[in-house]
Amino acid sequence: YVDKDGTRKVPVMLHRALFGSLERFIGILIENYAGKLPFWLAPQQVVVASIISEVNDYALEVQELLKDQGIRAETDLRNEKISYKVRDHSNKKVPIILAIGKKEMSDKTVSVRRIGSNENEVLDLNLAIKQISEENLNLNWCWQESLYYQSDFIGILYHLCFLLLADFILHVQLMQ
Repeated sequence: YVDKDGTRKVPVMLHRALFGSLERFIGILIENYAGKLPFWLAPQQVVVASIISEVNDYALEVQELLKDQGIRAETDLRNEKISYKVRDHSNKKVPIILAIGKKEMSDKTVSVRRIGSNENEVLDLNLAIKQISEENLNLNWCWQESLYYQSDFIGILYHLCFLLLADFILHVQLMQ
């Protein structure tokens, strides 16, 4: 190019792949967990599914209580069978599905189903919210509950930190 003083200059281009590193990291993370992200990292942590339309208000109340605790919760109030809702949200890799019917509403409980399990656990509403909140704060917990996956995840985090640090150092060196 021609500079303002009329001399020819060789252009220099600096390329920083900061977002490329993050994209690769997220891709590795999703592949490593086969979409079943740890609870604290899942974009949709809990789905509150109503069994019948009469309990929709209670389902919305449970969702609000979860959101107050910082849990990413949504309700599924569709007029579908509960088995369809569970299958749908399981395929979407939602970590916890809370099913609510008349009995749960009258007893102030929730039926908890976790991803990868075929069993439901009926818990008092306050106890369920407490357990879910504690899981959200525990960053080392993962659905496979395997040291292999936990250590592999930590390795991926170290890899990301190394990439970001190397990118930063290179950027600082080029700016001098």
